[in-house]
Amino acid sequence: MSKYLCILSLLLTVAIVNAFQNRLVSSKTRYRDLNSGDLELPPGTDPSKAFMLLRNGISLIRDKPSNFELVKSYQQTIKENLKNNTVEKNEFLQAFAEWQMPDIDRNKDPFLLESGKNEIKDLAHRLKSKLQGLFSHTYDAAKYPILAIPDKPSDKRSTLSAQVFLEAVFDTPFPHETIPTCHKEDLLLMNEHARTQDPKKDDFGIKNQKNVDDLIASPEFDGLRKRFANKFQIDSDKVDYVTVKAFFEVCRSLRISTDSDNIVVCDALSEEDAAVLLRADENYWALFTASDNIYNAQMACGMIEHIASFLKRDTPTPFFPMYCAHRSNNLVVTKALGLHPKENFDSSYYTAFNTNLLILVFPKPDGEDDLVGIYVNETLTAIPLADGTLCDKFCPSSKVLEVLEQFLLNYKCEEVASGVHGYSYSHPKW
Repeated sequence: MSKYLCILSLLLTVAIVNAFQNRLVSSKTRYRDLNSGDLELPPGTDPSKAFMLLRNGISLIRDKPSNFELVKSYQQTIKENLKNNTVEKNEFLQAFAEWQMPDIDRNKDPFLLESGKNEIKDLAHRLKSKLQGLFSHTYDAAKYPILAIPDKPSDKRSTLSAQVFLEAVFDTPFPHETIPTCHKEDLLLMNEHARTQDPKKDDFGIKNQKNVDDLIASPEFDGLRKRFANKFQIDSDKVDYVTVKAFFEVCRSLRISTDSDNIVVCDALSEEDAAVLLRADENYWALFTASDNIYNAQMACGMIEHIASFLKRDTPTPFFPMYCAHRSNNLVVTKALGLHPKENFDSSYYTAFNTNLLILVFPKPDGEDDLVGIYVNETLTAIPLADGTLCDKFCPSSKVLEVLEQFLLNYKCEEVASGVHGYSYSHPKW
């Protein structure tokens, strides 16, 4: 028995070294962890106009209180077991028993955290530095139209993100209440509302639960249960999905709310464990954008129409429409544009805090097509064209418009806009 405990203690100590350190954790990823690009531009050419879709910055994640209570109950049990010498003391269990859970008010309105504001400011300053021709003017609502998701009593993430961005770019105060917002049922930005309007929403829930059930029944999850049980020196039969999911959610939540990478709860999981649990997120977002349900694509109709109108618009420069929304908005639009990789897809790059889609237009001499650069998180991204070829750098505007107009036609976006199905989106007001 003594020999077994010594070996187990050694394994646990090694496990702490190999503890969960991955920073890419789907929609609870910080923007700075994405290693965004340096905004590659054509040599000697400045953009005449830009279009941006931005997810809100880091905000307080309102996780289920039951997750935190479960972690606390585990901690109390470990304290008692160590005191009674019913488990072998090791580095992890000692650290977990002594850890002080941050005192975070779970009832606090999830407005932007300071770290969230700073990431938005950093993005704004980088864009201003790289795109000086666009932001060297004083603010004019006609040149810089903005639209955000409307406030709720407990949620102002979208409008506050817009406010922070504008103040950083133009170095002038913007009263929060002056930020324009869409209607609360406008499918242009209201994807969370849109999900409730899906004619197949019940199927969505059933399929998502099946994915979770399949994950729980998988050999990979069984291995996770055994590793978790070894870490806490308990029987693996006592470890279920609710338990390991709670540790994972508390880990992700505290990384965000404390802006720290040294969270003891995270050490309860290995990189392999986190990869298994992240499959639930990836499966959810894959289902959210699955091509077998036309409604998933139609959620992008409004934004695709706005991008097409932006490219067609012949307007005095500068011109920079900007939209501040939530995690699913960038996901469905980048999917509609064909920007998701076919292999090794990671939802972190499309749902993380502050993720953004930026479209820049570079003017050419009269009679020539303007060039368009499409950037995901400041990284120039290839786009599949309507003829099946791939444009991996700067694309003729007419070719990009073909992609957009084909999407609008294929997914009957005109019907969606008309409201014939009981839901619709707004057209550009600029």
